[in-house]
Amino acid sequence: MFKIARLVVEGLRGFAGPQSFEFRRPVTVLFGENGTGKSSTLNAIEWCFFGKECVGAGTGIRERVGWEVANRFRSPADVSAEVECTDPHGSFTVLRSMSAGTARRRDTLELKERDGPTFIGPEAEEKLRQLVPFQFRDFLTTTYQHQEAIRAVLVQEARERNDAIDRLLGLSDYRNILTGIENAKISKAFKDLSGEKDRIARDIDFAVRQRVRDLEDVQQRAEAAGLITDDLSGDAAVRLASQVADRITAFLEDSGLVTPEFEAPADVGQLAEFIRLARRALSRARAEIPAITRQQELLGRRNAVLRFQQTLNNLDVDRQRTTRTVRDYERAHRSQRQLEASIENIQTQESDLQMRLRELNAKAPLVKEGISLLESLQDARRIGATRIGIGGP
Repeated sequence: MFKIARLVVEGLRGFAGPQSFEFRRPVTVLFGENGTGKSSTLNAIEWCFFGKECVGAGTGIRERVGWEVANRFRSPADVSAEVECTDPHGSFTVLRSMSAGTARRRDTLELKERDGPTFIGPEAEEKLRQLVPFQFRDFLTTTYQHQEAIRAVLVQEARERNDAIDRLLGLSDYRNILTGIENAKISKAFKDLSGEKDRIARDIDFAVRQRVRDLEDVQQRAEAAGLITDDLSGDAAVRLASQVADRITAFLEDSGLVTPEFEAPADVGQLAEFIRLARRALSRARAEIPAITRQQELLGRRNAVLRFQQTLNNLDVDRQRTTRTVRDYERAHRSQRQLEASIENIQTQESDLQMRLRELNAKAPLVKEGISLLESLQDARRIGATRIGIGGP
């Protein structure tokens, strides 16, 4: 069970100095004269848990408008309230404080779990909402009964007394809901809504009848154009659109015009965009179609280009065939590199032979002269021999 074990408060309402309270027993009774801090003790617990929720007109308590948290006789007017709590899961301490040093005073919150982390600011507010099992309205109506409400029950007029009783019993919110329902005039709202519903139903019925007439008109025009009943479906429309796209593309290509940049629709959802693009393509085609003679000239040039292209293709086939023949010849005999090496070797041998020939040509005159001398000597010997034979001994 959730319990409040200890309270330490300073500078809040009736506490100018620090004050500590222990709540270790099952029941704690606060008693004393007026102005001794009974209400301030509960105010400290209330403010520590709920902060600005318990201050101002948003509380639903008239006396809380302009309600001061800080003790007006304390200087500086710093306020702090620390509450130690226990529950079945452990214990934690909540510390809310407010400093007087800022122009716009804001409270700060710190929550520390025993043997656990410390949370500050918005994280502490979120963690506090998880750990505290009641809200501010529960605290007002069950844990803490305001003396202002009790006084109103005893001495105020009937209307204010009823409001005070509602606050004490926690019925204020429910009474406000009932009052809101009465002020909202639900029966009139239902009547107005019923009339609006009937009007919308009539509009829908009229729109449906109009749409049926439109569909019948479209069907008649489709049948007049040669379409059969089986063609009047989404899938059939997609197939017809594909055929139209092919025909438009073929026509523009045969006419030498630019092919439109659109594709056949894949489903019914793309039909509207396809129709728009097809109409735009046909409009452009009408604007770009040349005169008949010009068109024939263009077709003639186109045919010539096609013939040149075919010739180039044939030449390319011949080139490939020749390349394969050369490659086969090289594989059958020798490679181009080997042929070039053989030619280079033959050219080297030829250069050597030419060099030797030049050397021999340089020696040829000497050889000829030597041969002439030998021939002269041989002739002289023959003449001498002859003379010797004629004279005799």
